[in-house]
Amino acid sequence: MKYVQTVCGPISPEEMGFTLPHEHIFWDLKVYLPKDLDENDPDDPRNRKICLENLSQIRAKFQHYTHNITQQDIEVAVRELEWFREAGGRTICDCTVRGIHPDAAKAKEASRRSGVHVVLGTGYYCHNSLTDKENKLDRFQKAEHILHDLQEGFEGTDVKAGFIKVGVESIHADADRESLAAAAIAQKQTGAAILIHQPGIEHQSQEIFEVLTANGGDLSRTVMCHCDPLLPDHDYIDAMAKAGAYISFDFFGLDGVLGKTLFLPTDKDRIFSVLEQIERGNLDKLLFSHDTVYKTMLRQFGGYGYAHLQRDVWPLMLANGYTQDVLNHISIENPARVFTMEA
Repeated sequence: MKYVQTVCGPISPEEMGFTLPHEHIFWDLKVYLPKDLDENDPDDPRNRKICLENLSQIRAKFQHYTHNITQQDIEVAVRELEWFREAGGRTICDCTVRGIHPDAAKAKEASRRSGVHVVLGTGYYCHNSLTDKENKLDRFQKAEHILHDLQEGFEGTDVKAGFIKVGVESIHADADRESLAAAAIAQKQTGAAILIHQPGIEHQSQEIFEVLTANGGDLSRTVMCHCDPLLPDHDYIDAMAKAGAYISFDFFGLDGVLGKTLFLPTDKDRIFSVLEQIERGNLDKLLFSHDTVYKTMLRQFGGYGYAHLQRDVWPLMLANGYTQDVLNHISIENPARVFTMEA
């Protein structure tokens, strides 16, 4: 039997509908806060809540403001998901895993109340987000934890994971390599898809693929996330797809600079660059999402929200060389294939 594992139980692949394959509903990215920031200092403007007065500054430095990089409010989550459903969205895949504070129980409640299917990932984010204890685990210990989440459920809940997510800050970091290897081991036993947070603009896909395949991983069930910053290197992105992996453009609605060197493309750049990948025969390997992981990306805090792709981007794509069949292929058919497992 083919199925997709959501936080409320299994559904058929056909029930996924329009899907965002790389989002976050609840998260905590405090690992990226500046080292000189004291979160308990009420006089530091970076600790102020989001308002019109500081919105533009926060958008310029996403990761420098305490309130922007955490979201744990169930009411905020439910309203954002409702707007997504009202725009025609059906499924969101939440990539919040160990290191950035997932909450399976809250994810289930948000799904139940909003009517949106939520597929929750399991795995380990980048080594710099993990505890010393987690970084000392070997691949087999990490694989055991991942398998438990997929097969038995997250600790203290009846919620099962529906895919594996791994953060790679650097392929040369031992802990990141162990997390990758663990994901491959768990994938071999379950068939679950692996989504990989790539290391910025570093070209490390070949080394990542070598670790995965050496440990039993399946590149045809692997998604290389965050291809956006790699533009306009069409050849490199094409090579990942030709190796068998999915290529995910998942920063729609987000532009600016991360840190001081990672310049993000605009939606215009994404729209025309994806056409290049389609022309190269990679339609079956494309995925679209927003990677909503800053509060200022949510509608309630001045952002586009989860409905941005359908509401704002699709009309632009249809006016610039895309067809509805192509968009359905990318946002409905491809995600259903990626996240389907067999009992």
